Amino acid sequence: MKFVLLPITVTSMLLAGCAATVNTTTASAPPLKTSAASAKNIVLNLEGDPQHTAGEDWTKLKTAWQSGMKTAATEIGAGYAEQDDKPRATGRDGTVVAVHIKDYRYLGTGTRYGLGAFAGNAFVDANVSFIDARSGKLLGERAYNTSSSAWQGIFSAMTDKQVEALSREIVGELQKK
Repeated sequence: MKFVLLPITVTSMLLAGCAATVNTTTASAPPLKTSAASAKNIVLNLEGDPQHTAGEDWTKLKTAWQSGMKTAATEIGAGYAEQDDKPRATGRDGTVVAVHIKDYRYLGTGTRYGLGAFAGNAFVDANVSFIDARSGKLLGERAYNTSSSAWQGIFSAMTDKQVEALSREIVGELQKK
């Protein structure tokens, strides 16, 4: 009987350690001024401070955000697009999600699995402005962050998982009324 429970326990530990926890200012911030049209189309505008955008992992982080936001938008049946340069209105129903990366440490799957706890902590710290895509009017702002614990070793959330969790949280804000 002990040998039957061991694989179940190990599997549970593996799955539990992969989750990413998102911290946000949602509770203390005024509600977003959204409408039913806010969640029709989501436009990601990603930028960061120059020291971050010039980093060797910026492209990987950007790809993770594009994938995470596209998945989160698809899950709620919204259209998805990306926007470069300064955030701006598109003339269509939806929301421009302008993500400004304040700080991050990218850890990919290979690094995490190869080095475990020695890889250190992955984290993302971002400010997000929600902009009405039709008019360009600011709907509200939020701060989001997530981190992993190196002590979870190979089971802690890597950057991709953290960005997926952040994306779902951000898109979820557009569905609240």
